[in-house]
Amino acid sequence: MSPYIGQSKVLMDLDETVASSLVANRTLAKVPKGASAATIDKIWDRHFGEPEDDEADGADESSQLEKPRGNDSRQKWADYAINIGISEDSLAGKKQGEIRELVDAVMANVSEKLEQKQAGSDETEGSTGDGDSAQGDHGGTENQ
Repeated sequence: MSPYIGQSKVLMDLDETVASSLVANRTLAKVPKGASAATIDKIWDRHFGEPEDDEADGADESSQLEKPRGNDSRQKWADYAINIGISEDSLAGKKQGEIRELVDAVMANVSEKLEQKQAGSDETEGSTGDGDSAQGDHGGTENQ
């Protein structure tokens, strides 16, 4: 069991297997055991807080969605990794280079799955077309 908070700032002890998907979709945030109220507030602000002005919000969104440069800080890489769905637990104790490698591996995996899905979609469409064509040829043979 580990402590987590949601948007209501209620501290909950949950099994990590139960909480993992809720952390991944940013419904919950993991909190260190024995964390002070100030630490919990900082975690809540980072996960659920609203930006104070619209200009900062726009700047944050574009920088979070844009892949950092290779030599950008560990924090920029960690923020980007979290925004593409990598959990904070997966980043704990990792150096900037290790986070970059993890991001690249995750993105390669996503690209591969998209390509496989696209290939499967193309094959399904192609087999339907081949089946139609075969039926057309067969029908033409019977009529002759």
